[in-house]
Amino acid sequence: MNCLRRYFSLPLILVLLLGLGVSACKVGDDDPFLSLRSRDARLKANWKLQEMENHYEIRVINPGADPQVTVIHSSFNGYDLHVRTAVNGILLSDTTVGFGHRLMIKDKGKLTYENTLIQNLIGVKSTGEDNWYWLDTDKKKARIFLGTALHFPTMAGITQLPPGLVLSVGSLFTDFTVEGLRNKELDLSYNKITEQVTFTGFQQIKVSSKMTFSSN
Repeated sequence: MNCLRRYFSLPLILVLLLGLGVSACKVGDDDPFLSLRSRDARLKANWKLQEMENHYEIRVINPGADPQVTVIHSSFNGYDLHVRTAVNGILLSDTTVGFGHRLMIKDKGKLTYENTLIQNLIGVKSTGEDNWYWLDTDKKKARIFLGTALHFPTMAGITQLPPGLVLSVGSLFTDFTVEGLRNKELDLSYNKITEQVTFTGFQQIKVSSKMTFSSN
């Protein structure tokens, strides 16, 4: 009888162990239900940007002047980068260019990246390298530092700002939340609000972004 009890308890133990493994593997909402590869192993790959939605809202308040709200929205569908800029609801610019971005995450905290901008059927390529590391203090590894790797696609359009705006972007778009990490897909998000006093008044910047990558 004791042997039978031990026999029938074995599947229950396996189920419990499996459940513990699943809870340890699944971090983001879009993570796989179960993966035999670690989060680091799934992250280290050659990634291609497939989709992006990026939104800036910059509010400037100066004494004796009406508030100024600049909205910059960029979207990417895997081929074209579309950027719209409006000030107080008035469209300032609306441009579309061919674009491509690749992110190569490697061992020992190293990464390289490549941007390709296509205008008038001419492609201009730029490359760079930086470091990456997890920002979490626990084992979840849900936030990651990527340095300047994603500055080009996420900051598209900020060079077309109207006069008078002071946009400090040095600390923007360096750290991301890993919403999902599968063998073939990486989902990142970013949300930040910064406020600063300028020489003439006050400025608030709200930034949000969602990006989806696929691996080769």
